[in-house]
Amino acid sequence: MEQGGLRTEVVTLTNGRYFVTAHKDQAHGWTLLQLTPYSVYSTQMKANIGHALIVLLIVLLVGLGVSYLFAFILYDPWRKMAERLREFVIRPFDTGKSDAYNIVDDAIGHLITTVRQNEPIIRDHLVQELLLHRPPEDHDVLKRFAQTGLLFEHSHFLVLLIVADERSPEDEQVNSVYLYSLAEDLLRSHFSVAGTILDRSKFGFILNLSSSELQPIEQEYLEKCCLQMRNEAQDRWSVWLHAVSGGIRSLENVHEAYELAQRAITYKAFLASPQSNIMYADGDWEELKFDYPVSYQKLFLNTILARDRQAADELVSQLFEKYIHQNRYSQPKLQQMIVMLMSHMLGSLVQEGYDIGELMDEISLLNLQKYRDSSELQAYIHSTVGLMMDYVHEVRNERSYPPYIREALLYMEQHYGHNISISDVAEVVGISSGHLGRIFKAETGKPPLEYLTEYRLEQGKKLLKDDSRSLQNISEAIGYNDVHTFIRYFKKYEGITPGEYRKKIM
Repeated sequence: MEQGGLRTEVVTLTNGRYFVTAHKDQAHGWTLLQLTPYSVYSTQMKANIGHALIVLLIVLLVGLGVSYLFAFILYDPWRKMAERLREFVIRPFDTGKSDAYNIVDDAIGHLITTVRQNEPIIRDHLVQELLLHRPPEDHDVLKRFAQTGLLFEHSHFLVLLIVADERSPEDEQVNSVYLYSLAEDLLRSHFSVAGTILDRSKFGFILNLSSSELQPIEQEYLEKCCLQMRNEAQDRWSVWLHAVSGGIRSLENVHEAYELAQRAITYKAFLASPQSNIMYADGDWEELKFDYPVSYQKLFLNTILARDRQAADELVSQLFEKYIHQNRYSQPKLQQMIVMLMSHMLGSLVQEGYDIGELMDEISLLNLQKYRDSSELQAYIHSTVGLMMDYVHEVRNERSYPPYIREALLYMEQHYGHNISISDVAEVVGISSGHLGRIFKAETGKPPLEYLTEYRLEQGKKLLKDDSRSLQNISEAIGYNDVHTFIRYFKKYEGITPGEYRKKIM
């Protein structure tokens, strides 16, 4: 030991165990040893340990009793809940564990799974409620969307209506789910979106946008999605899809945009072009005074009676270019115009003496909204005018006129270029002009002079296509010595002057 050091150890000697305390004196270097019997301390220590164990045991017993009491108080509601859930929870496997914890755990698991599975259904109902009805003012719709896991960052929403063409196969109802999933997946690749299946062939979506105006990049993404959607639907299911944007609104007013899109899809034949991937129906049409095309009525009737297909095609193209392709008028007015124009042509054929009963079976004027775009509608008008031409030609070929009438028609068609009168025709036929007028109108539906005038004007329209011929030259070629007479009759029957007609066809 070092001088001044102190150390204590327990040692065993011949007569027992001792505590030995050693101290080395610093002054003299002596080591002093003090031996204390171990039993002096062990007896007292055992007594103290006994008392401590008794106290600990008492504390444990009291704590156990209190904890059991609290456990009973807390477990009793759990036990009652487990007993109620036991009747409703169907365990997927028989694990042999039917205690309260497993029953409640299964119930919570089933509840979470059900909520996750029904989130799309909840969102579906929310979107339907927004599109079809205005939500209550105290309704926090954004919060309800958030509860289904869908967070909308902005307050502007674009309404997109997707409609499958009614001519698509009706026996494949499963297509609706596939088409909806296709549209939803494509839109979600670029937008925060929620949608719903409104019926078998109609889907509605709301797209969250950053501003009240559709930005160029957003419009590009939207049209790209609609194009891909249309192409894939045609390739996989032979279904034609129409996409209509009803505009951008706040969440509380998306039903207004949906109503606009609904109206637009009804008149899609007057809105869409074959090249457009999406129709924008914001309701902001230019307010122009709508002038019904009266002049076209007579022009169409004359081309039908003359069976001039080229002139009819030109008229249809002019009509669509002036009224429909410019998209300046409201769709209801345009639809009324087409129906009235076609009805007038049919009515004029009746006035001309034709029985159009068979023709009406092939012409439908009340389902114009079924056409996919303006090109299909234009093709339908072309084909309808062609049907009228063929019908008139067929009736004329089947009609057997009396000899007097056939001879009068032949003479007028061969000598229309000369200055002939009805008296000249009657003299050639061999009957009086009065008798000829009566039987001619009874058979053809019009007086001889009117027939001759219309025939001359039809020949004049053909000559007007040659811009090298003057009006004087044309009028003389069809039997009018005075060009003013030609102009007067032409305007009376066609609604425009020969010069205006020439400008149109040129």
